Parts: sequence; C-alpha cells; structure tokens
Amino acid sequence: MIHHISFPANDPRHVADVLAELMDVRNYPFPGVPGSFIAASGDPHGTAIEVHVADMLLEPSGPRCQPNQPAPHRGAFHMFLSVPLSREQVEAIGRREG
Repeated sequence: MIHHISFPANDPRHVADVLAELMDVRNYPFPGVPGSFIAASGDPHGTAIEVHVADMLLEPSGPRCQPNQPAPHRGAFHMFLSVPLSREQVEAIGRREG
C-alpha cells in the first residue's frame, strides 16, 4: 500500500484543499517549501500527499525551486487512493472541479 506521494501543481493550495476534502482530512503548509502544502491523514501509517509548487525539483539533497523555469505539462503520474467518501461524493467533487 502507498501511504505517501508528492507531485507538483500550478495551484498547490487548491489541489491540497480538494485532496483533503476527498480524504476527509486537513491540509497544512509544507514545512520548508514555501507555497507547498500537504494533505495529512494523521493515521498510524503517516498517509499524506504533498503538493509542491510547479517549479519545484525534488532531489536527494533536498528540494530546490527553479524560479522562471517552465514546468512540465505532462508526466506519467497517477495514483490509486482509497477515501472515506461515497462514489457520489467523489463524483460531485470531480464535477465541481472540472
């Protein structure tokens, strides 16, 4: 089971807000990375989703931002996430978010 994932977004706060709503948890600013957020479950596994600013690079030595660099528009990212909401609730959020 995957309990942690990180990815970039053009509007990290909004994306983290929606993920927190889907997961029925809260989100917080991500420590040490201005403009990034984390939707954290508080469960015993530490399940959390980090949403970083689009010009963020994650490297073994730590995150670094590359201001004014174009962000990739596509990637091979996807995730499978179990949430406590009903199918109808998830679809309603999806419709609202387009």
